[in-house]
Formats: sequence, C-alpha cells, structure tokens
Amino acid sequence: MVDCDYFRFGCNAKLPAHQLLNLTGSRCISDFADDSQPLQANNKISATIDTVFPCSPCAKTYAKAAFYHCANDLIAAKITPTDCLLSTGLGNDITQEEQVTIFSEITSLSLSLGVKLVNQHTYLSDKTSLTFTFIGESNYGGVRDISDDLDIILTKPLGGSYYLVHSLINNDTTLQELATSYLTTDPFNLIPLLTTKCPLITDVSGFGFIGHLSTLAKKYSLECKINTAMIETISLPIDTRYLDSFLTSKKCNIRDFSCNVVTRLKLSSLMEEILYSGETNGPLLVFCEKDYTDRLLEELNRHARSHLIGSARRGAQSKIELH
Repeated sequence: MVDCDYFRFGCNAKLPAHQLLNLTGSRCISDFADDSQPLQANNKISATIDTVFPCSPCAKTYAKAAFYHCANDLIAAKITPTDCLLSTGLGNDITQEEQVTIFSEITSLSLSLGVKLVNQHTYLSDKTSLTFTFIGESNYGGVRDISDDLDIILTKPLGGSYYLVHSLINNDTTLQELATSYLTTDPFNLIPLLTTKCPLITDVSGFGFIGHLSTLAKKYSLECKINTAMIETISLPIDTRYLDSFLTSKKCNIRDFSCNVVTRLKLSSLMEEILYSGETNGPLLVFCEKDYTDRLLEELNRHARSHLIGSARRGAQSKIELH
C-alpha cells in the first residue's frame, strides 16, 4: 500500500503564493494564471511541468491521477498533449510491485491517449514522486477577446483530495471510492469541447478554487459572482475532528487569496475547505460565452457532474463575490 503523506498529499506541497512571488520576483498573482508557456524554438508548441506526491494508497490510482493532473495545464490552455517526459523519485514508501504498477499504468495511459513517452529518468528519494513534463501544440492560439458577460462552469465537483484524506483517516470505503472517482476523471475527454467559445480556462490545483479563480480575475480584471449553493459537496458523514484539514495548502491559500473575496456569507467549515484546499487532478474552471453554456453543460455531464456556478464580467478591478 502506497504511503500517503497528508502534508505533501498530491500537489499540496506546492509553495504558497506569497513565497512564489518572492522567489520569482513577480509582482502580482496574475503572473501565475498561465501554467504552460510556448517554446522559444517554436511558439506554436507549449510545455508544462508538475510534480505530484502520492495521493492514494492504490499505486494505479496514484499514477493515473498524477498523469491527468500534470496534463491538465495544457488541456486548460486548449492544447492537446502529444509528448511527455517523466522523472520518478522512488522512495521506501512503495514496494517494488507498486513501482511496476505505476510504470505500467503510465505506459498504458500514454499509449491509449496517443501521448508519446519520450524519455524517463529515475532516482532514489526519501519520498516517492512523479514529475511530468507535457508538450503539445495549440489548437486555437492565444486568448481572444473576452465578452462582457461570461458564465463560469466547473467540469466536476471540487474536493477530491480533501474527501480522500478523510476517507483514509476514517476508514470510510464508500467515501474513498467516490473521492477516487474524482481524482481519476479523464480530462482528455474534454479537449473537443473547449472551443473558442471558452475564452478562459484554468485547472483547479495547488492554489485551490479561490486561488486559481483569483489569478485569472487579476490578470483580466474580472468581477466574478459565485453561487456557492451550486458548488456540490458530498452528503456523507465526515468526522468533524478532522475539519481542520491535514492538507496544508488550505491555510496558505486562505492567507494569500481570501483578500480577493467579498462576501456576507458565513462559510461552513466544509465549504471553506472545498473552496481553499489544493486539488489533485481537480476540475477545470471554464469561462464560456452564454450562448454556449447549455450545450457545453450537456456534453460535460456525459463525463462527470458539471455545474454552472457563476458569472464574470470585465470590471474596473478584479473581485470575487460569494453569495
């Protein structure tokens, strides 16, 4: 059984935004809105890189979630991943059989999705990790003009990582199965649906829902209104002793991004966790033109439970309203 470290669960070891600002010399969180960048050698081709620590006791689930998670950065930019490189740190927290399972699952995914596994590197480490570099060619080019009024859609429910942690702590197999289904949803199915009618997209990962929404809002001066009643939560009993999450990202994300939120709501502890905790292979946050919303939701719901959760428009300054 893969050993999951709740303080480095999935992508939750990501540096907090305020530390990244100091480290990179960036001045604003808007610099973190784009997780992939074009190559200097060919600006039609983009690349991204990400590291994922164990996020499930099941080696196959971990491999699948990590592969999809790292590919999301390109998919959110309307780029079809074509090639990838893999660097694997092998720790004492997994058995040799689990190592074989991880490599076998990644190879199988690459073949089935048409992604060439160009090269691999392995090394001994104190903690197992998977680092993917994905490369792909843009389907549409850069962000086109943004209309004055956009709908905001989540392509699947939030909270996969959070719920899985609690299922493991409480030995809740029902919750574990449901959370695992969130972590292993295939985002490649969404590529044909993400057209020019969706001018802005990001994936919800280490910065959490509010954090990633904040980076886009800052970059494009968006006033976003979010209907929290439309953000699905799992109606299963969760031991309240653990509502102060083991996922360390939540506290950092509240510190760095809550200043962008305006609300009169008293958020429940669970909703606060869902909005601020980091996600591994989380949903895509899609800003789409209103005449495309119904069709997009219909198609998205063939793959996972998707919801219209709010709206956005250009404003004098960025703002996120929760109601």
